[in-house]
Amino acid sequence: MSINIAIFTGFVGGFPTTFQYGEGKEGLRFNFAISNKVKDEFKTTWFQVTIFGFQVEKLKDDLMKGDMILVHGRVGSSDYTSKDGNKKTSFTITASSVEVLKKKVDKDIQKEPKQEEFKDDDIPF
Repeated sequence: MSINIAIFTGFVGGFPTTFQYGEGKEGLRFNFAISNKVKDEFKTTWFQVTIFGFQVEKLKDDLMKGDMILVHGRVGSSDYTSKDGNKKTSFTITASSVEVLKKKVDKDIQKEPKQEEFKDDDIPF
């Protein structure tokens, strides 16, 4: 018997997408990046995360590209040949839970909204 449990913190690398499975059930997929420092350089590993069940409803509207998250789940991999003929490996996580640790803050959101300028001619009374 083996145990396959992984816990990662990293960043959502793309916009999450939903998909249908079973009888009207919904799942969620997104890319996920973790970075490790190796000899004065950061190396990024990409995973495709898939989540099923009750968390999908909460996360599908809340999870955004750039959010820092904590992922618990099972790790998998598969080998494939790229379009240019090179052998590659893709990594997956089937998540049992995902927790948002820090929302990405959009610089445009932090700025005060611009005040619209009105001319006297624009006022209807």
